[in-house]
Amino acid sequence: MAQKRSIGYRLSKRLTKETKLKIVDEWTCDKQKSIQITIDKLKKSVAENNKNTFQSAIDDLIDFKLKSLPAVNNMAKNLIYGDYDE
Repeated sequence: MAQKRSIGYRLSKRLTKETKLKIVDEWTCDKQKSIQITIDKLKKSVAENNKNTFQSAIDDLIDFKLKSLPAVNNMAKNLIYGDYDE
């Protein structure tokens, strides 16, 4: 019986390094857009002196730093280098 492999694993073995780098670039571009939205939210909350919006934006930044960024870094590393547990 064939062992089931993840999509990321199969892609890491089949794509060229240039294609992998383009995929990672798209992931980081999406994350940069979400960070910019959060920064704009922070600026707006400071300008309007809105504590709830400010706290929400800070929470978004913390979530990004602690959850999203490591996940993207790990996916990128796995895709480019194929570091998967067998």
